[in-house]
Amino acid sequence: NPTAGAVGERFFVEASLRRMLGMATEQPWRLPLLDVACKPGGFLYFQKARLVVAGDSVVRVAILHGQESFRIRTLSESTVWAVLPEEEAELPADTRVDVYPLGHVESDLMGDIALCAST
Repeated sequence: NPTAGAVGERFFVEASLRRMLGMATEQPWRLPLLDVACKPGGFLYFQKARLVVAGDSVVRVAILHGQESFRIRTLSESTVWAVLPEEEAELPADTRVDVYPLGHVESDLMGDIALCAST
């Protein structure tokens, strides 16, 4: 299952490596959703996503279609991971969610973008 392997490596292996290397805990970007996002309630979801700049010049996260774990094309088209909280089954557009780059080092390099996007 390619997506499960990618999520496991990204969020568990990389977090462990950061701790072993004495790096700070990675902080997510908090960005608004471009569109409504639906999922089963009670589960934390790691969604393949892309960053987009909407007409109002605000950076938003777009959840990609084809979230099934075997969908490799969607995995190759994603630029970020959007983490949808377990409490909610439906998140309206403009709801802020945690967003992580594809690799943990990118979040350190691109921290200034998150600061600009969150204001």
